Amino acid sequence: MLRASCLPLHITMKRKKTTALPEKNTNCWDFLIHVCDKVYNLLKFGHVFGAMILVLLICILIVIIRYPHEQLPILTNGILSFLGKEKYYFIPLSSLLAISLSGNYYQFKTYSKEIKRICKCRKELIHGLENGKLTVVENHHSSVLKEKNNASN
Repeated sequence: MLRASCLPLHITMKRKKTTALPEKNTNCWDFLIHVCDKVYNLLKFGHVFGAMILVLLICILIVIIRYPHEQLPILTNGILSFLGKEKYYFIPLSSLLAISLSGNYYQFKTYSKEIKRICKCRKELIHGLENGKLTVVENHHSSVLKEKNNASN
């Protein structure tokens, strides 16, 4: 038979019963605050394109809501026929793809050069240059920046 003093603390303690919070009624302002929070979170974490698409969809929704119901099928047919033509979105999307690929290539080259420089610096610091003795690193960026700032002042 186990004594209570031998048991772990979380087994001997009784758990409190949690009471559910009553549901509160929401209105359009609560919904608007929630949507603004989500858009802010999209922008805060760098998802700018997601926020732009969301704003575009909201603008389209506002136009569709305010448009007369009799002319709504004409509007939707016009929008779908415009989107059905490839020349209106093929050129912008292909140019955006080319810009993105060139930016990714430039970033890859820059990062790989920096990684090689850091690996060389680490190897020199750990193993020494020729005879295993540590030496001062000459191309240390922060000290170069401090020297340039001191020289300019």
